[in-house]
Amino acid sequence: MSPRDLLANYPDTRTGERVVYYDAGMLIALLDKNVRARITHEALTASPHRPVITGPVLAQVWRAGPAIVHTLAGIAGECTILQAKDDIGPIRGLEEGIIGCLPCHRVYRRADFQRAGKMLGKADLPAKKKPDAVDALIVAAAAWHGPSLILTSDLADLIAYRAVLDIHQIEVVSVN
Repeated sequence: MSPRDLLANYPDTRTGERVVYYDAGMLIALLDKNVRARITHEALTASPHRPVITGPVLAQVWRAGPAIVHTLAGIAGECTILQAKDDIGPIRGLEEGIIGCLPCHRVYRRADFQRAGKMLGKADLPAKKKPDAVDALIVAAAAWHGPSLILTSDLADLIAYRAVLDIHQIEVVSVN
């Protein structure tokens, strides 16, 4: 599969109609200079809606060290960090102060944490995998957007969490 094929089945990611989320695996793939991840990330710079990184995902990957900090800061600067007050807006080209995407400005509510907890308890995870609240929260947030796509290296885990949801329009694609 060529690097561009990651988004080939999802042309709506280029128009912003399907919002793309990065999990920790996608960020790590970008840090590791994974060609498919890099080409996909670069292709998404043409989409009006920036890729979304949740705060817990960024915290999970962020480490001290100039190389990691510099690279992650560059990646994060091209994405929107969900719920970060000092972040750039999710929609490219809008004037400052214009919201543009209501789900990106939504905050987690108690029901969202309960939904993530339900996923943790009911997901049929692969053997030797432990429940991961950060992954469950990505799936919960992706459900806010309706059509969404999660780029991950933990394909089976995220599919297991997604399967527990009552309704969703979430696709999960591996960057490996």
